[in-house]
Amino acid sequence: MNYFSWDISLIALLPAVALCAFIYYKDKIEKEPIGLLLALFLMGAELFFPTLWAERLILGGIDGIFAASISHTVDGSVVYSSAFTMVMHKLLSAFFGAALVEVVFKWLLLFLATTKNKNFNYLFDGVVYSVFVSLGFAAAENVRFALVNGWDTFVLHSLSSVPCHLIVGVAMGYFYTIWNAYRKANLIEEKCIALGEVKENTIRRPIGRLFMSLAVPFVISGFYLFAGTLDSPLISTLFYFAIFAMYGFSFITVDRISAKDKKQNKFSKMLLCQKHPEIDPSVWDKELGTSDEGEVTK
Repeated sequence: MNYFSWDISLIALLPAVALCAFIYYKDKIEKEPIGLLLALFLMGAELFFPTLWAERLILGGIDGIFAASISHTVDGSVVYSSAFTMVMHKLLSAFFGAALVEVVFKWLLLFLATTKNKNFNYLFDGVVYSVFVSLGFAAAENVRFALVNGWDTFVLHSLSSVPCHLIVGVAMGYFYTIWNAYRKANLIEEKCIALGEVKENTIRRPIGRLFMSLAVPFVISGFYLFAGTLDSPLISTLFYFAIFAMYGFSFITVDRISAKDKKQNKFSKMLLCQKHPEIDPSVWDKELGTSDEGEVTK
């Protein structure tokens, strides 16, 4: 099957849309603007096409590296010269030919579209933004998969690939938000050092959280893509068990972050107060624009 169908396309959109609705529901304190979320979802969907082009380009290069060790049968099956060659080819293809490209493209869109957005003020916001971008991508991918492959494997793909994109979105959004909160605290600390109000820099630079917002999704996505290519019943069973276990863990993580949601400035102030107990908290209130209770003033 390789034609456009509204019925198939709409059905293929349902898993991603349903998960987006769940994440939106979990944003308890301050709902994000519908227009912003719709824009992130649509941009995530559009991101699928340049990502697909970039993946094909890189995968072609990886195939070229292994050209001497790979042959093809008449029916198109791939034959490897050794088990080691097979594992290395699939490993590089999964992690660097696909996972890295997808994660970097998603992260760049997330960063460019939300970092300076005035609505990005709560810890849960980063998770919401990241999930909408990731599930927009998943929706476009799922529609294409359904149109090309038909119903035979569509359900299995929807139950594995779309949840994996949710997992990636939750992981990326969590570390992305923490990075932003640490970045604010670090900038204020450096400013106070320059003014002589603080003697030394004690808050670690946020580069570690920034790295984690890329590295953790990269490992998750790469694992999913790599394990899914191995022709082994045992590995396939373990693979789907791991995916659904991470899926469940993502729901638990979403519940936990949602329940403990707070304004980023309040979290940044908490970091500054912990690292500089000798400083009057009003100094941080002045710099962060927080009240005595630690909330952002309007």
